[in-house]
Amino acid sequence: MAPDIETCYAPAVPYVQVPGAAALLAGDVDQDGHVDVIAPGAVGGIAVLLGDGAGGLAAPVVTPVDAPTSAALGDFDADGFPDLVVSFAGAAPRIDLLLGDGTGGFVVEASFASGPTVGTHLAAGDFDGDGDLDAVAIHQGVSNITPKRLSTITNNASSSWTYAAQPLTMFVSDVIYSSWTPYLGIGDFDGEHLDVIVATDRTVEQPHRLRADGLGGFAYLGKLVPNNGLLGAMPIVPLDVDGDGDNDIIAADKAGWAGLLYVENLGGGAWAAPKSSSLPGPGKRQLAVGSLIHEPRPDLVYTGNQGETLVRTIEADGDIVAPSVSQFGIGYVRGFVLADLNEDGWSDFVSVGVAAPSTLSVRVSL
Repeated sequence: MAPDIETCYAPAVPYVQVPGAAALLAGDVDQDGHVDVIAPGAVGGIAVLLGDGAGGLAAPVVTPVDAPTSAALGDFDADGFPDLVVSFAGAAPRIDLLLGDGTGGFVVEASFASGPTVGTHLAAGDFDGDGDLDAVAIHQGVSNITPKRLSTITNNASSSWTYAAQPLTMFVSDVIYSSWTPYLGIGDFDGEHLDVIVATDRTVEQPHRLRADGLGGFAYLGKLVPNNGLLGAMPIVPLDVDGDGDNDIIAADKAGWAGLLYVENLGGGAWAAPKSSSLPGPGKRQLAVGSLIHEPRPDLVYTGNQGETLVRTIEADGDIVAPSVSQFGIGYVRGFVLADLNEDGWSDFVSVGVAAPSTLSVRVSL
């Protein structure tokens, strides 16, 4: 039987108050070989806490910006230092590309008007297959007039960037677009292309799959799983659960349901019927995969609607179970990121607490 959370992790160490932050990112922003933590939504700007490689974090370095709605991390100018794409709301919604300065700060490289609606979820990846990093955002719709859309920042040899927008017309059209919560993910499900996955929490809608055309737009490939087995499912995590070399799907069940789903990728565009977890839990807001329990199988961490955060183990057959003790809770958080801060090969848990004043804290593995 796997050890429980008390034997796997040290008590939480609080570092700094980050009111406003709900999402966290992790990367080596100063290229010293140690993982750092980024809180894009902190009041006052983007806060970066540099890691020391032993599980500790320094006082935050803050880049003053407006409060962002989402952010994605990646090395867009290929200088070795991670950069950010960040979306902003306001009277004139925009998406900025911020280049990392190597010390924890960021400098605006380009700014793109992205109205009429704000980007609510961003992702980075080489979508056009040319070897450099691009970015994509999903935008909420406006009533039945303006549909949801993708906006893209296409990287031109890591020296210039082109912005484009594309409506998402595959969704059911006779509902109020703005009533759906949009979700954006990325995944390689055929071993050849990195595709964009878009979904909503509307229970009659299926996640859809799009592929970059290399010109700033995306070609529609159809439903992610054609048999309608993922209606209303979001978030979605690609993971090779069965070890056959292609990515399967781990997903939260549709809104209001407590289940977790596993869908096996059979190859050639075919999918097995979704398999429901034998262990339900609360509704899901964030899913992430890491190595938290000291055993070889990957673990799934997720936050519920009230911030309750639980750990599950993903079995080889796709069943998602409690590793040892019932519920296996790790805290109540607004957002989290998994990162190996103490460099022991296991995922550490970095989170922003639910209660005011939203303290960023770390639980390192033992």
